[in-house]
Amino acid sequence: MKHFSHECALTSPEIVTYGVCNICYEDQPVELACKPCHFDLCKACSMLPQKVSHHFHPDHPLELCLRQFDRKPLNVICAGCGNMFTGSLYECKECEIYLDLGCALLKNIFTSWDAKEMLHYSHCHLLRRSRPGTKAHSLCLLCELPVSPSVICYGCVYCCLFVHERCLDLPREIQHPMHPAHPLRRLDYTHNCDRRTCDACGLRIYGPPLSCVECGFDLHLRCADSLL
Repeated sequence: MKHFSHECALTSPEIVTYGVCNICYEDQPVELACKPCHFDLCKACSMLPQKVSHHFHPDHPLELCLRQFDRKPLNVICAGCGNMFTGSLYECKECEIYLDLGCALLKNIFTSWDAKEMLHYSHCHLLRRSRPGTKAHSLCLLCELPVSPSVICYGCVYCCLFVHERCLDLPREIQHPMHPAHPLRRLDYTHNCDRRTCDACGLRIYGPPLSCVECGFDLHLRCADSLL
């Protein structure tokens, strides 16, 4: 049979076999396959509609687009749940609106994710309000604590790096008893590659450090808090 997701005709396997579905990328029983192209579809994805429409974007339908490993940027933000993801999606190319497979099939999305964006001193690219999603493995650029899949952050779709929303208002300058001579100032992203180490714990600082440039003194934010 013909399926819109693949140029060749697809056939049903004669025996039950498992494979990685080329739409959802989950290891599932194969419903349809093209053996010469090593293209497999699970049952759920074989029944996905080619286009969907939603109340929050009534002007154009959203069309299924298979995962593209060379897509720039690789990550997009779902307009339904706010998750940042890299998989197959429904999109309106004209308006640059994306839905992950789960949200695309929901009938009750009446308003889209509040996708604010901002430039921030912690990173060189624009940051967009999002959730890291289930496959994110990252630390907040400011507090260097893990970001959980559902926490609201501002993230970079190019680098898959995040800042907790709650960390955006952290003070840029503090007075700290470990270095009373001068205030410590949060440096910007241009200092991330300096391989600075924390003068409290001795470990490397990966995000913008709290620093006294005059004295070459640096602290992690978490160390600064723990030593108060």
